[in-house]
Amino acid sequence: MNRGGVPGCVVTDELYRVYEEEAKRPDKGKSARLTRAAKLVALLKGIGYDGVHIGGPNLVYEDVEWVIEKGKEFFLNWEEWVHEFSFPQKYGFYIFQKDRNTGLNTEVPVNRLTKPRKSPGHAIMRFFHHLMFTPDAPLFRPAKWFFKKIEGTRLEGPVTEWEYWIKFVSSRCRRCGDLHPVGGRLYLSPFTMP
Repeated sequence: MNRGGVPGCVVTDELYRVYEEEAKRPDKGKSARLTRAAKLVALLKGIGYDGVHIGGPNLVYEDVEWVIEKGKEFFLNWEEWVHEFSFPQKYGFYIFQKDRNTGLNTEVPVNRLTKPRKSPGHAIMRFFHHLMFTPDAPLFRPAKWFFKKIEGTRLEGPVTEWEYWIKFVSSRCRRCGDLHPVGGRLYLSPFTMP
């Protein structure tokens, strides 16, 4: 995640250095990870979450129980832990202003002098969307017929690969399983068209 290998998941260099130092400890950083998890449980409860998912490699029941119980202790002072989870990206895009006192976001949008530019790939994807992926698009019915015809045949694989390369060139698709956002909405692949 530090090298950008998982789309949407970012471990900044600063946070990665923290992990590297923790890994040098005799327990390979396990106690630090469990403590961080307990603090995060407390922080999330403090900002209004009703639950969390606790998981990871080599966890046993006692580890999860410890995180939950320690999280209850940390909850009493949950605001103290906010700064331990702040590792912003250097050129990251943030929607809301940060409250310097709490470390949390405010409800005030960041004042932007310019709007972020849309990539040429975004324009390509919008073009195809308007051409064939909405019921009123000119090529919707032929596309629907085509994709239904090849579904389950030996053509499905090559067409899926072709679709991937279009998405890779236009949007740097990494086959992460997420849906592609176009025009503020998310769209499924052609094989799931109604």
